[in-house]
This record gives sequence, structure tokens and C-alpha cells, in this order.
Amino acid sequence: MDIEEIEPQGRAPELVGRLAQMWERSVRATHGFLSEDDIAGLRPEVAAGLAAVGRLAVVWQDGAAVGFAGAQDSHLEMLFVDDAARGVGVGGALLAHAVKRWGVRTLDVNEQNPLAAGFYERAGFVVAGRSPVDGAGRPFPLLHMRLGLAGEAGVPGTAGGSTRSPASPHAQGAGLPGSSVPSRKAAARAASASAGGAWFDSADPALMRDHIRACEVMARFNAQQGMLDADRMKMLHGFLGAVGEGSSLSTGAQVDYGYNLFLGRNCFFNFNCTFLDGAPITFGDDVGVGPGCSFVTPLHPLLARERARCEDAGGTGHVWERSLPITVESGAWIAANVTVNAGVTIGEGAVIGSGSVVTRDIPPRTLAYGNPCRPVRAITEAESVADALAEAGLV
Repeated sequence: MDIEEIEPQGRAPELVGRLAQMWERSVRATHGFLSEDDIAGLRPEVAAGLAAVGRLAVVWQDGAAVGFAGAQDSHLEMLFVDDAARGVGVGGALLAHAVKRWGVRTLDVNEQNPLAAGFYERAGFVVAGRSPVDGAGRPFPLLHMRLGLAGEAGVPGTAGGSTRSPASPHAQGAGLPGSSVPSRKAAARAASASAGGAWFDSADPALMRDHIRACEVMARFNAQQGMLDADRMKMLHGFLGAVGEGSSLSTGAQVDYGYNLFLGRNCFFNFNCTFLDGAPITFGDDVGVGPGCSFVTPLHPLLARERARCEDAGGTGHVWERSLPITVESGAWIAANVTVNAGVTIGEGAVIGSGSVVTRDIPPRTLAYGNPCRPVRAITEAESVADALAEAGLV
């Protein structure tokens, strides 16, 4: 079994075609949730991704290609094994190569493909978040996985497929220069979320680089005020954890890291929203968010001496922090200048009044407001304005 890395200029159409055929054999065996129409629609995306992905490795056995993997920076964009070669270590060899040679630390896997999810878990990856749709807004939920703090890819005895979209090997749209995810920040954040908010050092130099990179990306994004929303949002594909179809971020948006922010379909965020995404911040579909809202996952020690930056014997500074995920379920509306704190879930169809500070979970279909935010009453069909809209000729 030989692993060959192939540069973009060496990816002849014949090779791309053979790998695309392998992809199709693989997904037919492992992605039972994909219809024939899904597979047909993904074929051109697969070929384009194979040609364009930054790093590509192919496993050859007896002169035939039996598996391939691709990565962009430290995100695994694809890993597929020919159905006839499953179970003999091809997938494990490719994953180990990606982790050790390319520094891969993050990947997305279809939730409907538990074999693949288990494959990555056995290799040391942990689930750091979930999106209800894939990177193109299609109804295929994704698990966002990151390599654990002490993890290193082993050689599991099974193989599966992993991509940002159900079978597409490449992120949808084009990210900005410097918008790649990862480094140890990803692993630290994953550990924080998956371990229920474990403490970590947020002053780690690699983590700080991720934050600086995120600031640069958002500065470019916010500078493009004259572009149509759809064009501006394309700039964030591959940078944010997920961007659902039809979703829009208005000017002034800021993120802490970006890769822990997951947007469902048809979400709208008004001006000057802030997302401190130390842990995953996940929005369902059709969520509306007013101007000036903040979603804050980090927590700090209460004792001042533990909260202050401290230096070890070697002069390295440390700042201790932990983060808890925030979830806003589909159909929720969050009015202007609301702060949502760490660990909160806002239920489906809930409405949060302006100026609220949300410190605990809000039930579905509930009107809530205040500081601290408290449920006021249930939202029922009696709230409907259908008659008024019909009278005005709007529906």
C-alpha cells in the first residue's frame, strides 16, 4: 500500500474521473440517505473539489487507486475508500497521513453515516458541534469534529466517508485569504465543549493566531457593504462552521474564532451582532436576530487572582477560560440588544424581548423578556395576524 501526494497541476482529468467514480462507489455503499438525484447533483462538485483542494493523497494498491483524502489547511475536506477495499486499513492510513503530514485537526461528517462518525471517534476526534444542514444548505445534518487535545489519529480497522457536504469533497463557495480554520484552538475548544466546559488556556499562541485571523476575515467581510447579501455570505463559506442557504449577516458582525458558528437556512442577523464562539453557537432554520445582539460562550474564574493573566517560570502568559455551547432553535426571534449567555438553549419559535439578558433555557413557543430573561407567557395561535395581513392585501 503506497500513499502518493498529488499537486493540483498533476491532477489530470483522467485521474480526477477515476477518483470521482471511486467516490460514487463509496457513497453508494455507505451513504444510503442519498438519492440518485442527490448523487447526480453532487458529481460535478466532487470533480471540482478533487481538482481544487489544497492537498490530495491517493492510496495505490497493485497499481490501482483504492482510496483518497484531501485537506484544505488543517481541515479534512474528504476521505473516501473504494467499497472493494474497505476494512483493510486504507482509511486509517489516509487519516494518519492527514493528521501527521498535513496537521489536520478538524473535519465534518454526515450524522446519517454513523460508521464514519465512529471511525473518526476511534481515531481521537470528538464532536464539537452540529449543523442541521450541510455546507450548501441541503437537509443533511453534519457533525463537526475536532481532534482531541491529546489525540492522534490511529489506524482504525474500518473506513468511511467524510465531507463538508453529504458527499461533496470541498467546501461550498470560496473563503477569504487567511480564513482557514484550525490549529490547537480547535482542539482546545472541542475539549471545552465536549467535556462540559473544561478549563483551558485561551492565551495559547496558536489560539491567539486563530482569533487574529478571524478578526482579519471579518474586517474584510464588513468592508464589503456594497455587495449583495448572497455574494457577501459566500465570503464566509469555509470560514464559519456552516452557512445555510439564504442566511445573511449584516454589517458589523464580529466573531471570536468563526469555526464554531453554525447558521441554518434563511437566518437573518441585523447590524452589529457579536458571536464569542469559544464553544459551538448553533442556529436552526428561519431564526431572526435584531441589531446589537451578543452570543457569549466564554466563562472566566470569579476570583480576581485566577482571572488575571499569569506567567509561568518560563515567562509564558496564561489566561484560564472555559466555554459552554449556545443553541437557538428554528423559528426563534431575538429582538434588539439581547445578550445570550453560555450554556443557554432558546427553544423553537420562542421570542426574546429587546434588551434581555438570557441566562437560562427558554422553552419553545414562549415569549420571554427581562434582565434576567424570564418566560412571560406561551405563544399561541391567538397571536396570528393572518386576518390583518389578508385585509391589507399582503397575503
